[in-house]
Amino acid sequence: MPSSPEPRWEGGIPHRRFTNNRRATPTEARRLGGGGEPVMKSTTAQDFPSHAYVIAHYPRAAVLRVPHPALTFSASAIKLLLRPNLHCPRMTTSETTILLCSDLDRTLLPNGPQPESPQVRALLRRVAERPEIKLAYVSGRHRELLREAIDSYQLPEPDYAITDVGTRIYTNNDGHWQVWDAWEAEIGPDWNGKRHDELAMLFADLSPLTLQETEKQNIFKLSYYVELDTDRSALLEDMSLRLTYAGVRANLIWSVDELEHVGLLDILPASANKLHAIRFLIDTLHIPASRTLFAGDSGNDLAVLTSGMQSVLVANAAPDVREAAVQAVREGGHRDSLYLAMGSFFDMNGNYAAGVLEGLAHFFPETAAWLRNKDAVTD
Repeated sequence: MPSSPEPRWEGGIPHRRFTNNRRATPTEARRLGGGGEPVMKSTTAQDFPSHAYVIAHYPRAAVLRVPHPALTFSASAIKLLLRPNLHCPRMTTSETTILLCSDLDRTLLPNGPQPESPQVRALLRRVAERPEIKLAYVSGRHRELLREAIDSYQLPEPDYAITDVGTRIYTNNDGHWQVWDAWEAEIGPDWNGKRHDELAMLFADLSPLTLQETEKQNIFKLSYYVELDTDRSALLEDMSLRLTYAGVRANLIWSVDELEHVGLLDILPASANKLHAIRFLIDTLHIPASRTLFAGDSGNDLAVLTSGMQSVLVANAAPDVREAAVQAVREGGHRDSLYLAMGSFFDMNGNYAAGVLEGLAHFFPETAAWLRNKDAVTD
């Protein structure tokens, strides 16, 4: 009897038998939609609606062990499978597909003090038109501000967007932006079943906090303005204790709006960040790491830039960011995963989109030919 036969269907759910009830290998787990979390709970076939729902809507639900007659899923997979109409697109990619994930502000957007190379965004649009390219914008902006940036700077339309400091993922289908419910289900357990408006009640008595506008909030993002003369350490400690008592795992992200002279405080699920969101995107789209590139410029990109994922740091990045990134990848033993844009590529200066294109050509040399040949937009 073969060790990994075709699935048998009972009650709409596949039962995978293995000789001696052994564990699935990583390859077998991936074939079944694996790559998820450690096993937390076992359920029987009657608990789930249909095998099509399992396969189509939660590819990360790893089937790691299948003692007859039950399937075993991760805890968050259980919640996902019981939710109707869950949006988490699957796609089959070719071996030539390249997933280009890029930060926006001061990476693609020339809104820093350094000069932008002439016509570089026209070159970027040409590259984005290639059928091999899947483009994802990774930004702290909410969707409306992201849309505004695309229009104002004439950026190419993305296929995907990670927005709101990593708390939302969208698919962009010809201007129709559809949020990924599966990503919200992935990060949701950190907040112990609570939404942002419920968390806000925990801090209603804290006078230094003023809720930001409605469009800057979402289900898993709670954002405040904070007076700059506030004792920040004491405030964050107080808020952290309240979250802990409520059983909430969260990150408190502090920044300053220098133009408005006000503090900004985002409360996010602990697992909601750029790196986790990009990896979730990669896993869902089944694009290998070797066909993925991230581009960034600042300290909030360091987690991705130094993760071992193929990355480019644009030339306009601050010296301290460049130094920190190089040191981290050296200590991590994957220095080759990070490319530092230097300029001179196609006589461009390496700033902003020029650095992104330079890094793209470094990791994927075939893309340089697309820029040389103005007619080479599609095959």
